[in-house]
Amino acid sequence: MIFVFYNEPVNKQSPFHSMLLGRDRSFLEDKKNTKGGKYSLGMNTQMSFLKRTMYYLSRKKGKTLILFLLLFTVSAFVLTCFSILYATGEVAANMRSSVGAAFHIRSSAVNISAQGTSETDNEKRPVITEDAVQEIMENDSLKFYNGRNSGYAKGLQFLPGAHHTEDNSMGQVSANHYSALHPHFQEGVLELAEGRHITPNDKNGILLSETLAALNGLSVGDTVSLSPAELAQDGSLFFNARKETGAVVKAEIIGLFKELEPQGNVEYQPTAGLRSNLIFADHALLTGMGEAQVGKYTGGVSFYIQDPLYLDEIVNHVRQTDSIDWDRFFIQKDDFQYEKISSGLQTIQNLIKILLVCVSVVSTAVLVLVLAMRMRGRVHEAGVLISVGVSKKEVLGQFAAEILAMAVLAFVCSFFAAGYVSGKVEAGILDKLQVFQIEEQALQTGLMGNPMPSALLTAPADVTLLIYVCLLAIVLSATCLSALSIIKLKPREILSKMS
Repeated sequence: MIFVFYNEPVNKQSPFHSMLLGRDRSFLEDKKNTKGGKYSLGMNTQMSFLKRTMYYLSRKKGKTLILFLLLFTVSAFVLTCFSILYATGEVAANMRSSVGAAFHIRSSAVNISAQGTSETDNEKRPVITEDAVQEIMENDSLKFYNGRNSGYAKGLQFLPGAHHTEDNSMGQVSANHYSALHPHFQEGVLELAEGRHITPNDKNGILLSETLAALNGLSVGDTVSLSPAELAQDGSLFFNARKETGAVVKAEIIGLFKELEPQGNVEYQPTAGLRSNLIFADHALLTGMGEAQVGKYTGGVSFYIQDPLYLDEIVNHVRQTDSIDWDRFFIQKDDFQYEKISSGLQTIQNLIKILLVCVSVVSTAVLVLVLAMRMRGRVHEAGVLISVGVSKKEVLGQFAAEILAMAVLAFVCSFFAAGYVSGKVEAGILDKLQVFQIEEQALQTGLMGNPMPSALLTAPADVTLLIYVCLLAIVLSATCLSALSIIKLKPREILSKMS
């Protein structure tokens, strides 16, 4: 078969024009000759490429749907992976600031005398002064501190322990700036059941166990009178070593706690050693009973920082403090709350990074291949358009406009789809992370069970826009390169490929 091709637009009535129409008349218009009653086929060469784009998309519904689903799937997968990767970083940052970390300055001295009795006399135990604490708190990375003192008190009917007598009926008092920061509450051994926790603003406020309160017929808001005591041991017998009565202090019950874990070896514990008889109080209570001194802490001090990443740096700096006798104190670092969740988050981030790389590479390859095959199947169409006088620039613009229209629609749909999927991931990640929060409200209402600060599991607007721009650049580049391989050919070469 021999083809003759003219450089100028082909005559619409010529046999070559009819031959060029071939199989596809999608872009040709039927015009009726009203005088002769006959039909002639012609091309409106003045039709804009945008109109031809809309005409093609509306007529080729199957191909258009496949192109949309391909772009939607790829963009949704990529955006979801980026969103989850970004969100896990935000979750980790939120957890670091919410969970925080701590270091505890504790006495290295033995608090049991040679006779086996506890040394509750504060003069015999090393102390940390308030001045030393404030010097350490000058570091802006520190959020809270909790100084602790301890003692014993009488004045209630206590649950009987081992070798219980009227003389050794007493309970241990733990004085704290924040009772919520006591290890029993942080480690989930105890939980606030009613009322609120102790804060530095309280004066003579106490927390009792629900069991002890029920035994004495007490509830939140009641007032009790407590007097100091001193636990001592002689063989298997426990007794009160304080001979004088001591000062009597009236304390208000501001909260009740319950035990989440049973106490071990309870049959060997004295009455004062039972966790149910434990009394949490502010420092004013022990000071009023003469069991502690203002501004001095014999039970150690715990410091809480905002970001666990700086724990080692802060601890090394604190060790340079001259106002603390480091021969009698040591520092214990505590970041277990963050460590138990950080490894899981890091694993998720690593998996998402691997998945993101795989999705990006595979998606790019699939897009380029499909678009190249799509353009290869439109050689006939490009030949027809060029033959009837449509410029190569307009043909290329039409192909690019088709991709652009589908990409914009797919991107909009993928944004909402990625948000939905990310929300499901949020529920899967955060709902299983039970952690403590170190913040003002939690220190009053309790740390356990408060929800983590929710991270917005979508990538920021600038990151999302950058992702879409990159995806759009890939599909447009693939389309244009594939189309250029066709429209850069001479008309004779296009006809040869069509035949």
